[in-house]
Amino acid sequence: MNLAHAFLHDLATRAIAADTDMAEPARILRSICGIGAVTIWMLIARLPEPGHTIGELVVALTRLAPIAHDSGALRGK
Repeated sequence: MNLAHAFLHDLATRAIAADTDMAEPARILRSICGIGAVTIWMLIARLPEPGHTIGELVVALTRLAPIAHDSGALRGK
């Protein structure tokens, strides 16, 4: 990791840790295998505030679930 990346990594990590609204979601996300710092930062930055969404909406917003694009002639294919 070069100096600029290290600086930005440290800056983002400190900013999230200092904000109580972001620290808890970051802690929960960090506990998920395969989720790294950059993914955590992007999810926190892009998702609505915790408590204002439901599970299905979060899955749709993060594109973690397949979305069917079948209509008309494509239905069932």
